[in-house]
Amino acid sequence: LSTPELGRALLTATSNGDNPFDVLFLDGCFYGNLDTLYEIRNTASVIVASPNYAWAAFAYDRYLPHFTPGATPEEMAQAIVDEYQAALDDTHPNAIFWVRGSDIAAIANALSNLGDALRAAVSGQPSAVSDILDAALAGQFADTTLCAGDWQLCPPDEQMGLRSFAAQLQTRFAPGSDVHTAAGNVLTALNGVHSNTANAVGHPWLKPEANWDLS
Repeated sequence: LSTPELGRALLTATSNGDNPFDVLFLDGCFYGNLDTLYEIRNTASVIVASPNYAWAAFAYDRYLPHFTPGATPEEMAQAIVDEYQAALDDTHPNAIFWVRGSDIAAIANALSNLGDALRAAVSGQPSAVSDILDAALAGQFADTTLCAGDWQLCPPDEQMGLRSFAAQLQTRFAPGSDVHTAAGNVLTALNGVHSNTANAVGHPWLKPEANWDLS
């Protein structure tokens, strides 16, 4: 399935979002990207996903006891996050989170506004190009170069961490500027993303000399 096809399939399964899932757990690598989340935002009350490698823990026996009639979708989602990370050790650094489907549009809108501010800055401020590049390079990445055996969180990886990118932009653009304000709005919108960073830092067992800091 393409990303839009995944969205259409889940919309069909939920009667166009009228009967959303309580919790939708996308138990695979790289599903926690905004393009994917945006397409399925109306199909679940809460979505659990990983923006980086989702190591093959398959800890379903740990999740199930938390799925009780009295548990809220948020409580069940946090239990998945906590139990998933508890099933791993520090040789499996990871990032996994939950977010309410209703909060995803606000994150997407904040990112869109940041894009507009960056385009305007590039047009009117010669130094903005290097400032934006520096902010990107100083941010966090998802390692999308597995087939090449890279295992480093850096370019040429294709996926960037939105929170770290926005934070780095704020250090390079003056308070009160459109970019600084837009980046701050992104960080505020990302307060709706909930995680547990207990196992976010470590050395990938396939390349122990590398260190991943996914906080």
